[in-house]
Amino acid sequence: MSSEMTTFGECKSCHTMKRVVGFLAIGLMVLTGACEKLPDDKPTPTPPTPTPVAVSSVSLNQSSVDLKVGESVTLTATVQPSNATDKNVTWTSSDASVASVSGGVVKAVKEGSASITATAGGKSASCSVKVSPNVVAVTGVSLNQKDLTLKVGETAQLTATVTPDNATDKTVKWSSSDLTKATVDDKGLVTAVSPGTCVISAASGSITANCNVTIVVAGGNEDYGYENLKK
Repeated sequence: MSSEMTTFGECKSCHTMKRVVGFLAIGLMVLTGACEKLPDDKPTPTPPTPTPVAVSSVSLNQSSVDLKVGESVTLTATVQPSNATDKNVTWTSSDASVASVSGGVVKAVKEGSASITATAGGKSASCSVKVSPNVVAVTGVSLNQKDLTLKVGETAQLTATVTPDNATDKTVKWSSSDLTKATVDDKGLVTAVSPGTCVISAASGSITANCNVTIVVAGGNEDYGYENLKK
């Protein structure tokens, strides 16, 4: 069998095959290079977590307050720096029975002293609170009787009404203008001692109410006369 020979003694068909193989190798190299340039299937890296910014200080809008029972005040806490990672503020009271706190709102409960503290990020600030009684003054005192006539030895109960109902101190102090004529105890019980007249007073705060008392002779002439009774 005869075949054409190339200059180097190879047959033309073998030479052609080598050329084809060469072209295929070059194409494979190009394809491989292109594939290497394609993005891989690895996930996108997670960005690094920001470094936490610590709280440097906490301050309050008031360092001390005076309240009366039932009153309230709002405290405001400022946390620095403004870009602190955790600016959450926790409020506490040293004695919630005196002054309670919720979200910065302080309410006076009873007379006494307490310290309100705001804490954030390990830093804190405090406000001292002094609570005093909420005094409601007495505006009026009235008696169930304005005039009273008793025989010697008799008794009568006077009743005092103090207004307003929510007055802080409704204590009533009783007194007689003349203990030789009539006495009165701390409950308003009047006792006739001897003929004559006197004034029984009930005082609460700065207000006073009076009852005019006339004492007559027991078993005697009840028409003894007012002028004689005054003697």
